[in-house]
Amino acid sequence: MQIIFTKISDEQHSLSVRRADDSTDLAVLNSRSFLRHDLAHLAVESELPLANGYWGSVASGAALSGKGMSGPELALAESLAGPVQTLMRLDSNLDKYVYVLEYRSVVGNCKATGRAQPMEEKCICSGRTARFQRPRRASTDAL
Repeated sequence: MQIIFTKISDEQHSLSVRRADDSTDLAVLNSRSFLRHDLAHLAVESELPLANGYWGSVASGAALSGKGMSGPELALAESLAGPVQTLMRLDSNLDKYVYVLEYRSVVGNCKATGRAQPMEEKCICSGRTARFQRPRRASTDAL
């Protein structure tokens, strides 16, 4: 998918996409509110394996407006884009970006199942992956 950001004025930019199937979408946005955020999503989703984040959803045919988008990968992408946008605004160093992406993606994976975590169930995080483990029940054989 081709993504094009075009400055219209100091206050606005246009965002256009051309998908692999040649379909297109265009939005005119307030640069102060959206430009860094859209770029943060692009950075996050390019670095992490998120096929169904904001940009992956747009590539699959969703509108740039975001209407109708949902899912755990989108929620994770959103939870990472906000902090990355702040780091961009603060002109932060690379170590802070790495920390945010590694920490938030692991925490997000634990939360991204879209279900309540039962009591005593563990979220086991290893690198950028997370898996759930149910507590072991006492064996009735010993009784």
